[in-house]
Amino acid sequence: MKHKNIKLIITLLIFIITISIIFNTNKKSSKITDSSTKFEKIPIANKTVTVQWNENSPKVTIQNNYIANFILDVDNNCYNINLTVNVINDSNDTWNEIYFRDYPSAFSDKENGKVSEITNLHDTQTNTSLELIKNEDPTVFSVKLASPLLPNELTSISFDYKAYVPYLNARYGYQTINNNSKDFYLANCIPILCPYENGKFQYYPYFAVGECFYSKMANYDVTVTIPKSYTLIATGDNTEITNINDNLIKYKYTANVVRDFVIVAGENYEIFSKDVDNIKINCYFHKGEIEKANEALNLATETFTKMNSRLGKYPYKQFSIVECEMEMLGMEYPQVILISTSAEGVGSSIHEIIHQWFYNIIGNNQYTSAWIDESITTYLTNPGLDQYTGIITQPYNEFENDSDYSTAMYFYGASFYNKLEEKYGTSKINSFMNELLENYAYKEISTPELVKLLQKYYGTNNSIIKKYIEEKYL
Repeated sequence: MKHKNIKLIITLLIFIITISIIFNTNKKSSKITDSSTKFEKIPIANKTVTVQWNENSPKVTIQNNYIANFILDVDNNCYNINLTVNVINDSNDTWNEIYFRDYPSAFSDKENGKVSEITNLHDTQTNTSLELIKNEDPTVFSVKLASPLLPNELTSISFDYKAYVPYLNARYGYQTINNNSKDFYLANCIPILCPYENGKFQYYPYFAVGECFYSKMANYDVTVTIPKSYTLIATGDNTEITNINDNLIKYKYTANVVRDFVIVAGENYEIFSKDVDNIKINCYFHKGEIEKANEALNLATETFTKMNSRLGKYPYKQFSIVECEMEMLGMEYPQVILISTSAEGVGSSIHEIIHQWFYNIIGNNQYTSAWIDESITTYLTNPGLDQYTGIITQPYNEFENDSDYSTAMYFYGASFYNKLEEKYGTSKINSFMNELLENYAYKEISTPELVKLLQKYYGTNNSIIKKYIEEKYL
């Protein structure tokens, strides 16, 4: 009997120890581990999209991906995102950290604005916690990687993000419409990777007058949860709609090969649509604005028809024009433009539509080289504008004031291209633009690269070029 009791006790002890080991093992695997822990990486299920502008263009493969679960809190004027970013090191250098832009933090001094909150930052492959490093500029933060990222290697980072929306009539802000409904204009609302060039990640101060953005092509898969009373407009294609409950609805959007992702949500929108060259054009205007909506549709039809023929076909299925209660006349984003409710707002849509080729399809650093996209876009919008002369290749910080900057980017820049067309003909400038798109579509171009292409068509000692381009680039 004694021996049987001892055997029973031993058996029970072994069972308890075994259960304890299993429990502690499972408990450890559910936690985010310390970065010093040795780990085994889980393969990343990463989407890769390859595109080509035309048969003579190089193929471009887009491997950076943003997977976002976005929830808009309309009562508290904020939103939460659970974000995963799959990043490939596209440089020849090893990366120990990665930099992001957090543009909503630029509005922390506005009514209801605050610095964004970032929590639960970890390596998605290993569940390893990562260090968040705040920059002196509140719109910049970096993530210290768990291990060095070698050239052509892929890593995946996840975090929770909360941003606050200020009461502001701007590209990022909310407004009250007709005293009883809200619009949310959420441009640059998702943290975005800083491009890596010349041995460092590129980021520059935010400013509100023009564009100061710079990003590379990526693929976005975004779910957006909003109240059912709101209309949702976003970059990409709506692929799925799910009713959550009586009050909330979830939309799934897929946007491949775009430079950013914009969201607009409002309670007072009507939609007017038209198909042009197999592109569905949607105009979202506040109720009662039928005349303006029809004018916008007509202008969009005319602009897409002309630019598809002259530049090459717009490569996406959808395009949206959204009327917004904002101070600036218009603002371009991939597949979406925002235009003001002012009398000039609809007219500005021509300029913003053309930015789909020069900003989205071909990218550039809009802080250091805004002339690249603004000058050619303004030229195509304003034929014959040729009475201005002056240097256009300076970065934003070298202008004395915002007025000088705007005059140079838009008026000097348009005059530059119009003068080239007037002297050398439309055929030559069309050939120049076609080669520009053929070589740089879905990529980025710098000032030296664009000047080199201009000189190929117009000569290295061209008197018009010398009046507009700084000598150091000639």
